[in-house]
Formats: sequence, structure tokens, C-alpha cells
Amino acid sequence: MWKNIGLGLLGLWTVAYFVLNAVGTLQTAKSLFDNRGTIMKFIGAVLTSQWLPLSLFIFSLSVAFVLPQITAALGKREEPRLRAQIPYVGCSESATGLGLIYFPIAITNSGPRTIVDVGQASISYGPKWHKTATVSNIVYEDGFVHHFSSGIARLKRSEELTEKLIRPLDQGDRTWGWLHYELPGVTQTELIENGFVIRLPFSDAAGNHYTVSQEAKGTFDTKFDVPGVYGGTPRTPGLDDPFSRFWGEPPVERPKPPPPTPDKEASPP
Repeated sequence: MWKNIGLGLLGLWTVAYFVLNAVGTLQTAKSLFDNRGTIMKFIGAVLTSQWLPLSLFIFSLSVAFVLPQITAALGKREEPRLRAQIPYVGCSESATGLGLIYFPIAITNSGPRTIVDVGQASISYGPKWHKTATVSNIVYEDGFVHHFSSGIARLKRSEELTEKLIRPLDQGDRTWGWLHYELPGVTQTELIENGFVIRLPFSDAAGNHYTVSQEAKGTFDTKFDVPGVYGGTPRTPGLDDPFSRFWGEPPVERPKPPPPTPDKEASPP
């Protein structure tokens, strides 16, 4: 736009300059400023100068190129840039006897300081993953205990990702945490046999939305690469992983508490 305005002013003033100069009007205009003060003489010299059209054109071009850059610089706002990584997913049995999906996740912020909100996960499961459930992560006050044939893996509540994201992430920060999801009506065995895929949305303070996903293919093979099911790459650098000593070992059901022993009444004398 400014380029067109500059060209228009250049053409208009050039034509007017030669027309007015030809009829002597321009010289008359110059003489009107000769008897004025210094400021008026300067204004007259500028308005009647033959270099005015070229000066206007250069000014218009400068505005055309510089003004958009200034506007963009003033309006530019650096926004958070988040990235998530789920190295693997696994499953076990929850305290209520249902299938429990768990996984470690890392959130990295390469932008300015921001909070991170984790949304509800979408989990596809069952034969050929034909069922989908939208669930929120669960947090137990006492943490989680996952059972394997050779021992147990414990996770404290403070290790959950949602607990760590109470504080904003600074630029360049990365935080590791764990997430747990319980699927109503689905057992650990079903998850192991059929596998599942989980998709997790999250967002930053600027309202930008992101999604990270990971799948567990199920035990169509007899080998377990991660606890419970296939589901990614174990042995992640920088992750303090209590499951690392259970690679290749399937989860087992939680031990059932013994039935209560009825109180024996005292025999009558």
C-alpha cells in the first residue's frame, strides 16, 4: 500500500512541478517565501524543490518496508512450546481389582515459563481396540504398589506428574512423572491380551494444545519387553524407574487378604 502511495505522490508531484514551472506559477510561489522568516523560507524551499517527489518516494518505500517489521516486532509475543514423551506404557491390577494402566511421561518446555494442564486421556482397548474410554488419572494418597512374581514396584504420590506440575515449568525445564488410569469393567488380563493405545492431551498457559500417544500391542508374542505388555522403549535415561528390574516379567494379581477370622465366644462355665 505504501509503495503505491509513494508512486502516486511521485507521479502527481512531478507532473504538478513541471506544469507549475512552465506557467511561471512555481517561481511566483518561491518569491512569496523570500520576504518571510527563516522557517517560512525553509518550508518554501522544500515545497518548491525539484527533489521533493524523489524524497517522498524514498520515504514511502522506507515506511513500506520498515513499518510492517516494527508492527510485527511490537505484536510478537513469545509463547510456550511444550513437548511430551511417553517411553513406554504398562499395566497391572489396581487396588479395586480393575486393570490399571501406568506410564512415565516427561514434559519439556522450550518456551517461556508456563503452567501445564493435563487433560483426560482417551484409551482405546479391547479386541482390535474397538472400545474407547475417556478417563481422568487417579492419585492415591499412599501411592501405588505394582505386583510382579519376583517382587513389587512402589511409586509415591509425590512422583505423580500432576503433583509435580503444581509449579510452573521454567524455560528449558524438563520434569518426569507418572500417570495412572483405571478402566471400569476391564481386567488386567484383558489389557495384557488385547493391548491398548492411550492418547493424552495437555495445554500451556497460552491456550496451546498438544497431544502425546503411546500404544501397547498386547501379548501376541510370549516375550515381555516391558512390565505387562509391549508398549515402547524401556531403560530411559534420566528416569528413576522402579520397574527396571522387572523387565521381561509379566504382572501378577494382587495378593488377596486372608478372610477375617470369626471371634470365638467364651465357653460357658
